[in-house]
Formats: sequence, structure tokens, C-alpha cells
Amino acid sequence: MAETLQDRLRRTTEAMASSASVQMDLWNEHSNACLEAADALDRKATISDEAVEAALAAWYPGEWPDDPVFADTDFAAEQRSEMRAALTAAAPYMGGGWQPIETAPKMKNVLLWAATDVDEEGRVRNWKMGTGFYHTGWENDRGDSPWNWEGQHIAPWDATPTHWKPLPEPPAIRQQKEGE
Repeated sequence: MAETLQDRLRRTTEAMASSASVQMDLWNEHSNACLEAADALDRKATISDEAVEAALAAWYPGEWPDDPVFADTDFAAEQRSEMRAALTAAAPYMGGGWQPIETAPKMKNVLLWAATDVDEEGRVRNWKMGTGFYHTGWENDRGDSPWNWEGQHIAPWDATPTHWKPLPEPPAIRQQKEGE
């Protein structure tokens, strides 16, 4: 099976992270851009034609695709494209968004979750959540985890994250101009 663009971006970016000696600011910008591009391609690939058609049928109840206005193939194609874009943008926030930690991107801040206390019957009694990232190529002599949680690598005896989800977009911040 041929390697996908997403897989190639991840593989080469992670390989560079563990071997390259480049200026750190430039490296962070490059790796984040590559990984975000791979994530965006993944999200786009998960929106099926069937999902787009179902969403359009819900958006235009009783009209899609039989109404004569949609006979214009350019207009119908535009509607499909816009709906796919909307579903793609919403995908990370649908269904709770928690994903197994094995699927988390590397070298990119995400929201992490871990159970810190589980009773004998498997019920979570306490947990923690915070931002962090998987540090590709991390090694030290104490055996700390490559997961960086709130600025610290996780010690071997600490709770390791089991789930992750993308961080939400930051709020728009209006810059106050001098004299306002």
C-alpha cells in the first residue's frame, strides 16, 4: 500500500525532530505547520460523500437534491463543497472529541486526560486534564515519559495520559490602539 501524504508528512517531520540541528523557533514553526496540514488532510478525508449528502438533505429538508434550483450542477457542487468545509471544520468537536492517546499527533499541543484514581470496579474516582504534547525523540536517564504535561515530562510513577482532543481555537483578541 502506498504511503499517504499525511503519513509521509508525519514520518519525515518526526524523523527531522529526532535528528536535525536547526534553530528551534524555525523547527517548531515548520513541524507544527506540517502536522497541522496532516491533521487537516485527515479530517477532510473522513467526511464522506454520504455525510455531505445527508447534511445537505437536513439543511434543505424536502428540497435536496430534487428541487429544480439544484439542477444547476455548478450550484449543487458549490453547496456540496461548502457543506464539506463546514463538516470538516466541525469534525474535531463532534462526538465529545476524546480520542485514544495512541492517535495523538506528535510535537503539537493538545488537551490531555488521565485517570489518577480508579476503584476496584473500574470507576474513575479522580482524574486530571491539561495541555501537553508528545516530545518525539525524548530520552533521559530517569525513564520519564516522552509526554510533556503542563510543561513537565511525566515521571514513571505519574499518571500517563490515556486520551486527547484538539485544543479549541483561541478567542479573538482585539488589540487596543494607543489613545483608545
